[in-house]
Amino acid sequence: MGELKDWMPLVIFDLACVFLYSGIIFGWAPLHQMLVKEGFYAEFCEGEEVPCAAMENKLNSAFTLASSAVSVIALPAGWFVDTFGPMAGIMIAGVLQVISLTGIGLVQQLGDVAGFDLFAASLVSMSMAGAITMFCGYTVPFLFPKQATLLIAATSCLFDGSCVIFAFWKPVWGTGIAFSTMWFGYAVLAIFLYSGLAYFWYQARGLYAESKEGGGGDDDNQVISPLAALPLNKQICTGAFLAVMLYAAIQVSRSNLYLGTVELVVHAAATSGSAPASKEAFVTMMVGYIIPLGFLVVPLFEMSVQKLGLIGTFHVHLAASCVFAVFRAFLFSIFSAYVMATFGPVTMGRIMGCSFIAAAVVNLVQAPLVTWTNDDLGGDFTPMLLISLGAAALMPLIWVAMPSATPPTKSSRDDSLMPSVAKASPRSSMNSMGSKRLSKKAASYL
Repeated sequence: MGELKDWMPLVIFDLACVFLYSGIIFGWAPLHQMLVKEGFYAEFCEGEEVPCAAMENKLNSAFTLASSAVSVIALPAGWFVDTFGPMAGIMIAGVLQVISLTGIGLVQQLGDVAGFDLFAASLVSMSMAGAITMFCGYTVPFLFPKQATLLIAATSCLFDGSCVIFAFWKPVWGTGIAFSTMWFGYAVLAIFLYSGLAYFWYQARGLYAESKEGGGGDDDNQVISPLAALPLNKQICTGAFLAVMLYAAIQVSRSNLYLGTVELVVHAAATSGSAPASKEAFVTMMVGYIIPLGFLVVPLFEMSVQKLGLIGTFHVHLAASCVFAVFRAFLFSIFSAYVMATFGPVTMGRIMGCSFIAAAVVNLVQAPLVTWTNDDLGGDFTPMLLISLGAAALMPLIWVAMPSATPPTKSSRDDSLMPSVAKASPRSSMNSMGSKRLSKKAASYL
């Protein structure tokens, strides 16, 4: 397999695209503030003071659609990357990203064209492009098995950290630069980064093919668990698959709900008198900067996997959820690391896609919850927050049951991300997919 130092341009451009574009929709709080002041959907207030409940509901609906699109597109995106490779995926993501950013920049000039909501459509398209970018990023760790843990954690945390982008935009926008100009400039940057990444993937196409054929490792660095020897239709019948689906459905949706409503909750606290109104903007700004700091947890995550293994790290994530930045970092890092180590490079995209679909279904509850809170409860977010807290009650039970249903991990002296597997030629074991040793061991996890 390749040496990381020989392919640094690929890794740098990949991580740059992931950070700058993959999850920017989740930086909703500062973007929401800019959108309100720019008057997006202000026409729905019909004489009421801006922002009104109808305007807030419309903006939240756009965010819900866009954040759900990240999950909805995940399965086709994962299938596409698994089938056609990351170079093709990056080319499609780049085109979508440029069109989307340009579309948002044109909203104030064009408005709704024949009843078509250009802003919501562009926001959804931007989220889809980000999801494809993320799935292409998930293929990089298989090229460098010795650094697989670090790279999968970095990819996941930079996806999460990309929500800081709009927090950086806000002070720049505050200097007087036109809102549309910022979107057009970001589209130009996307052209440069996505074109460069597609070029470097073209150079690495042989290395990528080797990682798929050989399972992403050599004899000392297997990225293959016994379950990876199974075809997809058998993998989805395992307890490991069910656990991943439940985990994504509940935890990713809770995370999105927090991001989509944090500013509304802060505003409700300020206007109710439980917090000084003068602190509202400051708290919202600080939240926008603090959440992306999860990338600082990457070394802690790698140490946790080495010392406690995959299942133990799931429990650490649950304990860390009281600090949201750490919660988000562990959520996406352990989630992707577990799928990578358990299901392997051939089906990782589709397994991740299925899990994001599960999250998308539950995420659709967000808009009705916010509307119910605004319209029926008069802005009291306490019931909504209690529902979100209660939804997490089952999480520890899932991973208490999982050690008996998933492959064990190696000792801390080995690469603990890689589950134990009988030593065999990775190329022959993946090519035949019928190794008796792997097949019998895999069957025991069904």
